[in-house]
Amino acid sequence: MFIEKRWRTFAAIGVILILGIFLRLYHVDAIFFNGDEPIHQIRISYQPLPFVLANNNGPLFSILVHFLLQLGPLELMSRLVSVVSGILVLIMTYVLGKAMYSSAEGLMAALFMAFSHLHIFYSQNSRSYALLTLFLLLSLFAFLRAAREGKTRDWILYALFTLLSLYTQIIAALILPATALAAVYLSLEARRRRIKPAARRSDPILKKYVIWTGCSLVLAVLLYLPCSWVRDIFLGTLERGFKRPADAVRLSLTSINDILRFQISPTHSWLYGLAAIFVVFGLVFRFRAGRFPSILSFLFIVLPWLFYAASHPRPTTVHSLYRYTMFTLPLIFILAARGIHCLGWTAASLLSRSRVRRIFTAGVIICALAVVMASGFFSDLKSYIYVDYWRQGSFRFDRDVKKYLSEHARRDAVVYIDIYPYSSLILMLNPLARDMSPDEIAAVVRENYVRPPESREAMIHVLGWYFFEEFVASRKAELWAVIPEESESVDALRSGLIQIRDVALVDLERFILVHFQKNEQSIADKMALLADVLRTAPAPDPVRGRQRSLLAAKAYFMTREAADGISALSAFNGIPVSPAYDARHSGSRSERLLANMLHLSPRNLRSTYEQRALLEIQHLAFLHANNLLSAGRLDDAAKTYEAVLRLGNDYDARVCDRLVALGDQYERSGEASLALRAWETAARLDPKRKDIAARLGKIKEIAAK
Repeated sequence: MFIEKRWRTFAAIGVILILGIFLRLYHVDAIFFNGDEPIHQIRISYQPLPFVLANNNGPLFSILVHFLLQLGPLELMSRLVSVVSGILVLIMTYVLGKAMYSSAEGLMAALFMAFSHLHIFYSQNSRSYALLTLFLLLSLFAFLRAAREGKTRDWILYALFTLLSLYTQIIAALILPATALAAVYLSLEARRRRIKPAARRSDPILKKYVIWTGCSLVLAVLLYLPCSWVRDIFLGTLERGFKRPADAVRLSLTSINDILRFQISPTHSWLYGLAAIFVVFGLVFRFRAGRFPSILSFLFIVLPWLFYAASHPRPTTVHSLYRYTMFTLPLIFILAARGIHCLGWTAASLLSRSRVRRIFTAGVIICALAVVMASGFFSDLKSYIYVDYWRQGSFRFDRDVKKYLSEHARRDAVVYIDIYPYSSLILMLNPLARDMSPDEIAAVVRENYVRPPESREAMIHVLGWYFFEEFVASRKAELWAVIPEESESVDALRSGLIQIRDVALVDLERFILVHFQKNEQSIADKMALLADVLRTAPAPDPVRGRQRSLLAAKAYFMTREAADGISALSAFNGIPVSPAYDARHSGSRSERLLANMLHLSPRNLRSTYEQRALLEIQHLAFLHANNLLSAGRLDDAAKTYEAVLRLGNDYDARVCDRLVALGDQYERSGEASLALRAWETAARLDPKRKDIAARLGKIKEIAAK
């Protein structure tokens, strides 16, 4: 009986691990670098080891990546530590859940972690958060064993894993108050029970905790001595804690709730609410049976938030709290699993008196609730993981293309891939070298940087369009375009590109590489030139034609007249796509399988990508219209605002304000009919605004007289 139960547990763990490993390995070597990976991790880890040690707020992860980068491709090697850590976190979640409560809680919590969108993302991301979570779980498990058994071996392991977690990220110090209060609680409990000193094990726990934690802190301080970043962060945090700066953000319960919702389930309110209910059940039900684990879990989850709130964080820190506190997710899921387990047995005891029926009923209820929760977590992968990173955000470069770019790119450049859906992205190409200064590492575009000839490595990463428009579009960097060599359009492309000065064409086996080298032009100007050529050549398929029109609209609204951007949008709307085409171009077999499981049709995916591009164009058109209004070109501004409104209602309030200002300028210039038109459009957008109604009433009175 025991052996059979043990094999069932092993089988369940095996299934969870297979699912977790697949979700963390899928496309991991093809996902473009994104977010903080390129600047805060890859460039730093690529430098000599002394530089890595001195310029980091968590050196251990960067040290591991530094050595791994020399063994293989950048994308895979830089993320290997995160992948392995993410898989081991699943095992540790089960082990910790079992140690706290039982195997059932451990299995359910591990299942929820296997499908956690946030944990999957950071298990495929070259950042230290998955490794930090692993070390903190190991530290907590060792502390739990040391508190229960009092063995020196467990205290040594606790000190070791605490040190490793501190050297991975300094924010690991946030869990020390939780373990300290737990140690105080156990010491007080031992004294309250009045057990003889020779027999009690928990009484000296506080002394041992202080000694071993102190050893970890002293060693961490010594290890961090070469790193000036951590010293500045630590002193700055202390200063902000004692005196509230002007840019401090008040961390309210509402903002904490929003962050927790994003961590647990960003797309399903019911799932987040259900998880919260189960966590409360897990803390309250049968509290006496699992008092110490429940108190320890509660402190581990709550105290980091209190200390963050007390430190008067900056806005940028608040925006990043969802990942800084990701290490609390396993404990949240363990408590939720505990709540499901308690609720199942409580409901079973109310529904049936027979012991056999009660066991069966409890098993059915627990399994049903666990499946509902896991299914909800899996469906969260739809928008956050599959659409953004596994499909659009990953591309297996042709070997010859990647080799050529790595060897010949000497300056920072933007890369455009004329293949759907990657044509919706803005990619940066950054040559890598081992002699970069801190300023060169921190800059997205290094206009004066030229890579040394002996370096033959380059990094490609994704830039958001808003970030690109704000910080990169006007910079003087190079542009590379990767264009498949289709026979029906290649001749027209060649003839158009040859006519542009300072453009080099490179013929590879299946692709043409186009290199815009003219450094006097901005990136946006070069993209407009590329869009001109791509639009004149016949598109191989309708989706490619639509994507090229979207590229043209973005580039034109940044560099040319609004009429050019509006014309490109009209061309986009004039290219139909048949359902048969979407069915034929639905991705690889694994992509089709995941898309079907997540209920995503090829047409829905294409619509999602195009809608995002249209939102980006709407933003650019709105900025362009504002510039026209400031320049006094009222008619052009009015037409551009109308184009913004046709793209959606996200900018209605801002356009309404601008239309009111536009009408005022028309009125001052004596063009009453145009002022009336602008105010009537504004009134349709916001009928409740009294100032618009007053303006309309005034101008209508003048017209009546």
